[in-house]
This record gives sequence, C-alpha cells and structure tokens, in this order.
Amino acid sequence: MGGAVELNITSEPTGPEAPVQTDRPAHIPEKFWDADTKSVRTEALLQSYGELEKKVGAPKEEVQTPPAPEAAVEQTEAEVEEDADQKAAKAAADAAGIG
Repeated sequence: MGGAVELNITSEPTGPEAPVQTDRPAHIPEKFWDADTKSVRTEALLQSYGELEKKVGAPKEEVQTPPAPEAAVEQTEAEVEEDADQKAAKAAADAAGIG
C-alpha cells in the first residue's frame, strides 16, 4: 500500500501577466467582487470566512422551554370526581335507554 501520490497543482498567473477579467465570474459572490479592479476582494472574503468559522465553532444555544405548571398537567380531585359523576350519569342514561 505504499504507493507514490502525484499531486498536480496549477494556478493562473497573477500580476501584470494575469489575464484581465472583464465580468464577475458566476462562482464569485457580488460582495467579494471589485468591479473597478476586476478582481476578488480577498480581505473581505477572508474576514467573512473567519466570522463563519466562529459561528460554526461556537457552542449551540439551547432553547429553554419553561416547565408546564403542575396544575395544568394533573387533574384536580374535583375534576376527577366530576368526570366520574359524568361517566356514571351517562352509564345510567344508557342503561335506562334514554341516552
């Protein structure tokens, strides 16, 4: 498994010999394109990338949901008795054939 790895790196010339770009390339966002010099604003690109790394690497904020009040979760004794009375009344009405 110890084979050689060939790496081909190519780059476009920069400086006076660089080809002049007339329009913004489609893959370069407008905010990183300098129309006057027809070049990429590398400082703005690097600053934006640094800010993105901070956001992605930052710990996530947990959304705190308030716990439900006990009274809302459990029925009170009065409600339980009322439910039982209603069920008994319905059963009696059904048994009498008037339900």
